Amino acid sequence: MELWKNGEYFVKFFSGLKQYSNTESDVYMILADNCEIDKIKSIAKSHQFVFELIVHKKIKWETNFIFKIKAI
Repeated sequence: MELWKNGEYFVKFFSGLKQYSNTESDVYMILADNCEIDKIKSIAKSHQFVFELIVHKKIKWETNFIFKIKAI
């Protein structure tokens, strides 16, 4: 995915998230362990969001993580 190379997809996602959420909103993101999770968290933080790990589950070939995204 070309938009992923420099994280543009997530930059666009987090830059628009405040427009579509408020203090009562619950926003969740599911990521697999083969994603650049630290890079995604860094992009989120630069847009005033943090991740809270809700659950992780190992399936045959990967581990999936469910994160709750919170405004800071």
